[in-house]
Amino acid sequence: MQIISIDPGQKGGIALLADGRAQAFPMPGTVTQIVDLIRTLATPGCTLAVERSQPMPKQGVTSVFTYGQHYGGFEAIAACLGLRYVSIRPTEWKKAMGLNSDKTCSIIEAERLFPEVELIPQGCRKPSDGIAEALLIGEYARRNRL
Repeated sequence: MQIISIDPGQKGGIALLADGRAQAFPMPGTVTQIVDLIRTLATPGCTLAVERSQPMPKQGVTSVFTYGQHYGGFEAIAACLGLRYVSIRPTEWKKAMGLNSDKTCSIIEAERLFPEVELIPQGCRKPSDGIAEALLIGEYARRNRL
């Protein structure tokens, strides 16, 4: 089973879980780079598991629209590449993984489950919660055979 999992957004991440190993990447900056990365990682029968977006309180209209547009693009990418697509609510995967909305807890859990994966992107000093959550979304999808 191969799963490409995504925590959408500019500070999100993309992870690959396949054959008992994991890889993770910070969210690329352009749509073309995102498509290229997913195309490189995907194999026939692969599932694309994406955290379902939702507007947050006090978020501006423009940012909500941009975020929603970004999120919707993943379904289109899956269709174009012939990948199975699943959308997962944040409350669903976080509850199942024993987490809450605290991003630090997600980082700690990802470090525990995937010690071989580097969570600190190049040029940064702190672990990326986007990369950590992409890994955890993938693990949730794997455990639930989504």
